[in-house]
Amino acid sequence: MDGGQTWSSDTLVNNTIDAHQVNPSIAVKSGAVDTVLIVWQEERMPTGIDDGNSFNPTGFRLAQNYPNPFNPATTIRFQLPQSGFVSLKVYDLTGREVAVLVNEQKPAGTYQVNFDAGQLASGVYFYRLQAGNFQQTRKMLLMR
Repeated sequence: MDGGQTWSSDTLVNNTIDAHQVNPSIAVKSGAVDTVLIVWQEERMPTGIDDGNSFNPTGFRLAQNYPNPFNPATTIRFQLPQSGFVSLKVYDLTGREVAVLVNEQKPAGTYQVNFDAGQLASGVYFYRLQAGNFQQTRKMLLMR
């Protein structure tokens, strides 16, 4: 494909015989016009972004914040396979704690926390989830 530089005419197909989705952006179809068999390929651009709903229900998980980069707010999702004390904190590049988003006992489940960084300067920040023996840190970018 050449990004739309070259165009060709299409014939209307009277009857679609078969269609197969090759991958999320390509579909191959076959159809008939009178007695002629036509096979063609359609290319599609994905229109969505993974929303992070693919959490493993049997394990801990700290998802990447969304959106990232962000201004001034972002959402952080995490999953707990068991109840326990949970800490979710945000740190700047020097390791200074700049926000405590969660610091309490939580039952097992999937959680979503909104983080408003309206009072912080642009830059790289880290968020860290601690729950039981589980610890994970991810990076996020605040851009003004």
